[in-house]
Amino acid sequence: MSIKLLRYGLLVFACIGQATPQIANAQSTVFLSHLGSSADTGIGVQSDQWWAVSFETGTAANGYSLDSIQLRIAGKSGNPTGFELLLYNNNGGLPGSSLDSLSGSDPTGAGVYTFSATGITLSPSTVYWAVTTSSDSSLSGNSFYWAFDPNSYTSSDGWSLGSDAASFNGSSWNGNATSPFTLAINASAVPEPEIYSLTGLGLLAILLRRRK
Repeated sequence: MSIKLLRYGLLVFACIGQATPQIANAQSTVFLSHLGSSADTGIGVQSDQWWAVSFETGTAANGYSLDSIQLRIAGKSGNPTGFELLLYNNNGGLPGSSLDSLSGSDPTGAGVYTFSATGITLSPSTVYWAVTTSSDSSLSGNSFYWAFDPNSYTSSDGWSLGSDAASFNGSSWNGNATSPFTLAINASAVPEPEIYSLTGLGLLAILLRRRK
């Protein structure tokens, strides 16, 4: 390979490097918080008692990467297992279909529990539902209690908390008059790509034209 061709190759790599979009690291933020201070009243979550609360995302142009959702659990009865937290889309003001499940352990008593999300992107200004149920079909008084609290919530970036819904089987939903269930949403606004320099592409075009 000649020295001239080697130089052209190095210039090409330099130009590509200059023109590559640079994306800043996103920072996780609590955009919506309604955990309550010490809510000790809740409704039983079982395999035949599904509960949900809606929320609307903010206005970030590229949406949000969901990091985790926290729930306040008021307690449990018996020895329930298989607690599930699911993310649903919205269908006419009620939960539509499941988009994904979040990972976490069964609540062992009253407290705040974190359920992690992976690879879930939320669209801007869009309604979603946090849905709870249990895969434990041995009812017999085994129940988790998702706390609810009538107090106001805090939010930022245009996020808001919506209404509740209930279901016996996860497919047919009804609006529910219960005070909003408690939750907090941790997410990261998806940043826009930043192109630092396109001068490299112009330089490359000039060099190739001269070579011809």
